[in-house]
Amino acid sequence: MPAPMPDSAAVPAPGAVLVGFGEGGALDMLPPGADLARFAGEAWADGLDAPSDDELIGLIRAWRRLSSWAAAGELAAVAALSERRERAAVSNWRVCRRLRRRWNAARSTCPRR
Repeated sequence: MPAPMPDSAAVPAPGAVLVGFGEGGALDMLPPGADLARFAGEAWADGLDAPSDDELIGLIRAWRRLSSWAAAGELAAVAALSERRERAAVSNWRVCRRLRRRWNAARSTCPRR
């Protein structure tokens, strides 16, 4: 489920992004989504030497929210694929075999951790 859009007045101007990640800042509790990803990416691109410890902790928390959001999206897609494969296996075993090959190919191209 996409995150709601933030109030534009509450979002810091470009260049002041790191301040927004400090405790109580506009970005400190921004829900995960495209806006948070954009601001976290901008803060990272600006460099991580200048922000205060409080701002860095807020940025770390933001990246954690984004990674959790991404993992939830990935798991939802895997569940949807699994449900489709189950329906396909019941209706047509050839479709299931084709999907299995594509799934295995997709898994083999992902980097292992």
